Amino acid sequence: GDVYAIGAGAFENTPLENVFFEGNALGVIGEDAFLNTGESLLLNYNEAGEGWTTPTWIGPDNNTYNTNTVITGTCGKKANWELVTHTGILTISGSGEMYDSKTVEETPWHEYKDIIKSVVVKEGITSIGANTFSGINTLIEVSIPSTVTKVGYAAFAYSQNIKAVTTNGGLRSVGKCMFYACDQIETIEFSEGLTEVGAYAFYDCAKLGSIEI
Repeated sequence: GDVYAIGAGAFENTPLENVFFEGNALGVIGEDAFLNTGESLLLNYNEAGEGWTTPTWIGPDNNTYNTNTVITGTCGKKANWELVTHTGILTISGSGEMYDSKTVEETPWHEYKDIIKSVVVKEGITSIGANTFSGINTLIEVSIPSTVTKVGYAAFAYSQNIKAVTTNGGLRSVGKCMFYACDQIETIEFSEGLTEVGAYAFYDCAKLGSIEI
């Protein structure tokens, strides 16, 4: 009950799904303290203490967020997005195509791009729009479901720290400049159904040593 701070990465890469904080001392939760924990992690607080407020989380963008904050919106006619701020997981769900964005600044989550660590696209989404996840330098891993058959222009371009990409066998078309300048990607495996790889799709992917098509 007397813990007043949790340091950066304290519970990172653990299977935690439920945490309960007693007392009223906790004030700050460090960057990535609960990154890559249970997919439905809940942080529960005893708010009975006099003068106590929900602890804050300091993101890598140096902004302060309330823990357990979930930001939501739409990114297609039947597609929705959800960002859990303390884990950095951006989830795309629903059905059909995602919207294209003419510029990076037009993406729905642009103002939060410096806290996004992982993108999970759920089954039911059929395409990823142009520029959708471009220029997110905190992004490390991407999961694309089997229902996605098309990825638009520069969808992940300049997201320079992507290391892991899971495609799950559905892609038929890789858009122009899809992974342009993503220089941390080492291996990518596509399905047998892939029919088109766009111009400059993997341009300047300096560590790409293996690709299976």
